[in-house]
Amino acid sequence: MLLKRTMQVGRYGTEHGRRMTGDEGRADVDAEERPSRPLRPGPRPARVSPLVTELLDRHWAPVLEYATLCTNSPQAAKALAQAAFRRQLDSAAGPTFPWRCHLLGAVIETAEEWDADERRFDLREGLRTEADGQEPSAMVLRRDRHLLLHGFQQLPEQLRSLLWHTEVEAEDLAEAASHAGLDLATARAKLRGARARLRAVCRQAHLDFAPEEDCRRYNRLIDVATDRSQVTEAVPDLHHHLTECAYCRAATNQLDQTPERLPLLLAEAVLGFGAEDYLTLCRARRSYASTAVPASHAPPQARPLYTPVARATMRRARRAARRRAGLLFGGIVITSGVLIGAVTGILLSGSLTGPGADAGTAEPTPTQTTSPQATPVGNPPTPVLNARFHNVATGLCLDIGNRDAVAGATAVTSTCAPVATQLWDLGPDGLLRSHADPGLCLDSAKVFELEMRPCPEAADDWAADFQFVLSDGGLLIPGRNSRLAVTPAATRQVVGVPVVLRELDASFPSGFERWLTEAGPRP
Repeated sequence: MLLKRTMQVGRYGTEHGRRMTGDEGRADVDAEERPSRPLRPGPRPARVSPLVTELLDRHWAPVLEYATLCTNSPQAAKALAQAAFRRQLDSAAGPTFPWRCHLLGAVIETAEEWDADERRFDLREGLRTEADGQEPSAMVLRRDRHLLLHGFQQLPEQLRSLLWHTEVEAEDLAEAASHAGLDLATARAKLRGARARLRAVCRQAHLDFAPEEDCRRYNRLIDVATDRSQVTEAVPDLHHHLTECAYCRAATNQLDQTPERLPLLLAEAVLGFGAEDYLTLCRARRSYASTAVPASHAPPQARPLYTPVARATMRRARRAARRRAGLLFGGIVITSGVLIGAVTGILLSGSLTGPGADAGTAEPTPTQTTSPQATPVGNPPTPVLNARFHNVATGLCLDIGNRDAVAGATAVTSTCAPVATQLWDLGPDGLLRSHADPGLCLDSAKVFELEMRPCPEAADDWAADFQFVLSDGGLLIPGRNSRLAVTPAATRQVVGVPVVLRELDASFPSGFERWLTEAGPRP
């Protein structure tokens, strides 16, 4: 059956001057076509959608990595990634929806909006309209891949998820199957036909959207010429047509979907900008994951030797984190009416188990030690450690964004230098104070960024948010949850990337969660 003569390029522009829409309207509708939902006043709800928690856990880090490729600062990357989640989370899609590629595509959608106002200067040059009005190069590339994009979007959700996670994200089939909600045997069977089906839909799209009759006449020849499994001879008429027809030239390029070409083709179709760089990130991520040691098998020195907050204090910290959780995603509304702002504190608190975790598993019991007591701001204790923190994987140092020690500044990794913002005092109270301003401490209340906040008083309920432990293995662990550790947000060496809290397991590249300390003179 012929496909409808429509093509989803809504988020990627137009084709031949025509506005086109896709058949899969649920999550592919343009943001401006979605019904707007007013922010709901009143207190945040106590319950958070498990789907939202799972999506943030699975997809936030890769989306932030890609947003970092698209922007000029960590602050802009964070804002771009947050906006991408806002665009997608208000759909009615379920957990097996191909979220990763849609969230990454939403990053580009948002970048297109930024390009229309002063935020364009936060974007990389390839995403900005030229001074002469020429469209960004990334948009040109995506338009050149419109047949492949259309074919990809016509596949069922599960096939899209399988293809994206195996071809682009370079995940093994078992992991990709979990994203698609399939068992391994079923996923293997479906994946075998997914590539062939994608190519068949693309070939049909070339026929359906052909601007000239000659293009339709050469459809079969182009199909045969780009099928590497068939031995063909050069056809002079086809060669002549391709030299004159940009539409068929682009189709020929997109129909050549050999295994070595398909990952980049898919990434270019969905992302455009930075597609090759994102592929490199994905492969590096998988390479690290394949060699990482699971936390349960890590050597003893890799685990915290003590946890400075007793169980009662941890419970108080969870309550405080929930109260403070609206800072990052406050006011975002999803279809179920649950505010995403409540997610942050619960993710950090450990009150919700991660995807695939046993809901009945009890949290590890902290080692019985004396809990450090927060010291009043005006009387900081003598530090047990005064040092610069070097990340083992990147070689970058723990720093404050823009090297400006002010309340609300984000902690980042940057090139090591003899500056005050890279020197930290870890006191016996567990507070990590900035040498640039001893009245500011690192705050772990947020899941997606660590910020500098005024150091707490001893009686403050949220004092546990500011307490850290440095283990013998170099893990910088928040005192209120020994399952988490401080790591850079991106799995590559990028100056200015925010630091975040991550689960201590094999899902994150080894070395990024470890820090070396270097004592140095005061700058």
